[in-house]
Amino acid sequence: SGEILNYIHVVFDWDQEPMAHSYQLEISNNIVFNDNSLIINEVKTTYVEQNYIDWGQKYFWRLRSVYNNNNGDWIGPDSFTTAQAELGPFNPTLFQSELVQNGLTVFGNDWPISTIVFDLQGREVWNDGDNNFLQNYISPHGELYGFGIQDWPSYTGTEFNFRNEVLWHGPDDVYIDGHAFKQIPNGNYMGFVHETQMGPIPEGEWSFIYQGIGYVADGETIEFPWVGNRLVEWDWETGEEVWSWNAFDHYSMLDYDAYGGTWWWGTQWHDWLHSNAFYFDEQESAIYMSHRHLSRITKIDYPSGDVLWMMGLPCPYMESCSNHICTELEFSFQHNIQLTDDGHLLFFDNGNMSPILQGLEEPLSRALEVEVSTSGDCEVIWLYTLDEELYSPMHGSVQQLTNGNYLINSFGGGGTILEVSPGQELVWSVHLGTESEPIYSYRAYRIPSVHPDAFSVIVNNYRSIELVSNFFVDGIILDDVD
Repeated sequence: SGEILNYIHVVFDWDQEPMAHSYQLEISNNIVFNDNSLIINEVKTTYVEQNYIDWGQKYFWRLRSVYNNNNGDWIGPDSFTTAQAELGPFNPTLFQSELVQNGLTVFGNDWPISTIVFDLQGREVWNDGDNNFLQNYISPHGELYGFGIQDWPSYTGTEFNFRNEVLWHGPDDVYIDGHAFKQIPNGNYMGFVHETQMGPIPEGEWSFIYQGIGYVADGETIEFPWVGNRLVEWDWETGEEVWSWNAFDHYSMLDYDAYGGTWWWGTQWHDWLHSNAFYFDEQESAIYMSHRHLSRITKIDYPSGDVLWMMGLPCPYMESCSNHICTELEFSFQHNIQLTDDGHLLFFDNGNMSPILQGLEEPLSRALEVEVSTSGDCEVIWLYTLDEELYSPMHGSVQQLTNGNYLINSFGGGGTILEVSPGQELVWSVHLGTESEPIYSYRAYRIPSVHPDAFSVIVNNYRSIELVSNFFVDGIILDDVD
């Protein structure tokens, strides 16, 4: 009673009553339950109200059983209050109502750090309250994974649920990079941490910046910190590190971004890899990783860590270009790699280098689905190019939906989410913010509910049974003989 909720899709549940064939639930914002009350007749013992309840209101509810000849007494009332919406409502456009994937859309916002869920009409239905949580993945079972800033750095890798409960978080003294964190099939948790190694400042048009603050910047002198990433697995019970893969052990520092602009900023350290996604393939016991600043996707064997292939830039844009597969894809600064149910590689191509690689006048972002053969050849299965104004120099995600559509999230246009059909028809879209006041959506997912565990169990012939004179128990008779 008196609970404050951070959602407006509200679950009501109750115990099954003997001999009741249904129940009457009444919800009101007035304790006297006036004519504005909502009355629901329900045969199950769980009900989710999705329309009547609004933000910033107090509600009362009560329940009674319905029998064949009469109604039971009202139980209650009980009450709850809803908190405030954080960013919504939004104003989506529905282009193809018959093609849209039903459900809710969840996205992580990285400034201010928060996670928001809204419905197809743009109504915010859940937020993370004051937990400052940025989701970067949601499991098929509805667990949220991501990055929290409270009690730094304890919650930088966190498993969370829609009841605002922390289910697991990383070691208290370890900063886990906020781009990707999730539970892997063996129950352990995995994410990136930062690793630093000294290296040279490559020669380039940016050299004068570093020379002006005292560095040699000749491409040879070991003088400047390079920050890379190590992929780490933590034991789910103890939180201890049990496996890791360090990029410095497998990549050459002759590979760096010379064309995407990353050496023009960051005069304290160089963000060498900016690893932003991984996918654990249980079937092959392999891990796919995305390294944004190398414009590289790598597949490694698990647990050996052997590099199976590297997919990335064509020559001459990377020193190891001759070792890259599928260079004809010409992607750059990509995000959100994953495998589809068909085993295809699906990812968001930000396209920061697309004018250089593809000869475009302006950069364009794409969603790509690719089949990679055992010989290392690539076939594009599906591709969608976003409009120029939706170019996303950062962030971005793509999800294949259960109806075959694709949900695409772009930083462009102030933060934009699109649903696109396999035939490249625009089905649904929403601008979360504006160019002048953007919402920094990191990843977006379409989900069925914010209450994945809401269900009812109904026992047939549940009734009050007289065992002896005037002594009753509630239950069912399994065997009339006994």
